[in-house]
Amino acid sequence: MDDRAAAQWPSLSVVSTSVSDAVHFAGGLIFDRVRLGWRVTVLLPTDEDCRPLRILGADVAHDASTRSEVDAALATKTTEAIVWGTALPTTLERGSKVVSYRLSRAALVFKGYALTAAGLDPLSAAPTETFRTTCASGVIASDLYVAG
Repeated sequence: MDDRAAAQWPSLSVVSTSVSDAVHFAGGLIFDRVRLGWRVTVLLPTDEDCRPLRILGADVAHDASTRSEVDAALATKTTEAIVWGTALPTTLERGSKVVSYRLSRAALVFKGYALTAAGLDPLSAAPTETFRTTCASGVIASDLYVAG
């Protein structure tokens, strides 16, 4: 696939401080988006074992400062970014909203495998995940989320 085709393909950038946080907070969404044909990239500040994210089908990018990668991804207007917790990057302050995502049955199973690989309790996989989301175009895939 050339760069022009890749830029038009729907993608999701997940910004996380660790592999285990990405799996715990967004593992089901990651799996389901990959299954729908999206390109999902998890942006991590440090190099660590990424096997749990590979189980979910995600690509991984390591960078001490992920803000520039998020800015570049959002500039494509086909990328959605999600965050959780209290620290919201300034890039995502405008136009973001809190959403809940209901995991598919397959996502629950694969998230359980990924949680185990990350050294976490596979039974901690909840049927919904909640986070902030935004898209540079202002169009968020709202049909993929449940009412919060």
